[in-house]
Amino acid sequence: MELSLTIKVKLKLSNPKDALAFQEVCEQYRQACNYVSDYVFHHDLELNSIKLNEVLYHDVRQRFHLKSQLTQSTFRTVTARYKTVQTQLRRSPNKYDSGKNDGDGKAVHMQPAFPNCVTRMAVNLDISGFSSLL
Repeated sequence: MELSLTIKVKLKLSNPKDALAFQEVCEQYRQACNYVSDYVFHHDLELNSIKLNEVLYHDVRQRFHLKSQLTQSTFRTVTARYKTVQTQLRRSPNKYDSGKNDGDGKAVHMQPAFPNCVTRMAVNLDISGFSSLL
């Protein structure tokens, strides 16, 4: 049995240059998650992060200038969010109802959005760009 530990931390970067760089990376990560979410929503809800990686990896890295680890994290974050939404829809079918119907009269759901920067940071995260953390 594998256990995982989730810890919420608030980073306080003493160097303003590092704080700005971190804020920029967070914004790029947030935008990348929204980009991947949009792709998933419009491509038959593909929820396999490996397949998403095969299709979107180079595009996401080039478009959002993320390092490899954060690029991979966008796929895992987005697929996890969609899987959570699927579970919520089974429990409460109208939770993500947009109020619109498709041509067959079925409810059209809203895609999940990523309004802020929340990421699952892994052990051994590459923090080489932030000197005050080293």
